[in-house]
Amino acid sequence: MFYAAHESKDGTSPVHHCPHRRAASFGFPVRAPLQPSPLPQEERRLAWVILGIAVFTEIIWALSLKWAATVGSWQASVVPIALSFLNMGLLALAMRDLPAGTAYAIWTGLGAVGVIIGGMILYGDRVNMAQIGFMAMIVIGVVGTKLSAQA
Repeated sequence: MFYAAHESKDGTSPVHHCPHRRAASFGFPVRAPLQPSPLPQEERRLAWVILGIAVFTEIIWALSLKWAATVGSWQASVVPIALSFLNMGLLALAMRDLPAGTAYAIWTGLGAVGVIIGGMILYGDRVNMAQIGFMAMIVIGVVGTKLSAQA
């Protein structure tokens, strides 16, 4: 990256400026500035809904990997690939209005628990009591993360 160093107004500390730097937008319009800004309640709610859809898509994506492997055709492998793009796009869209760490923690945590439950239902995967306890801790962590989130 190319940065041009400038002095601050008081002349003491350098401030980095890069006019050529752009944020990854995954096809979505880039908002400027990229700093979190106060959002109306409606937009915050929409970001959480989008994150929920991204979690659901993550679960379906992971389960489709096993399905595609059992089918064994190249056509079946198109499903997880398409879901992967949709999944990442939804997560990126949710992260526009939510803190990245919060969104990612919720997405991965609920995704992992959802895949375990989906594997039990669809593929007969076995889960022991210790795993159930750890899944409960993940859910507790996700709920705590959501309740303490600023967005």
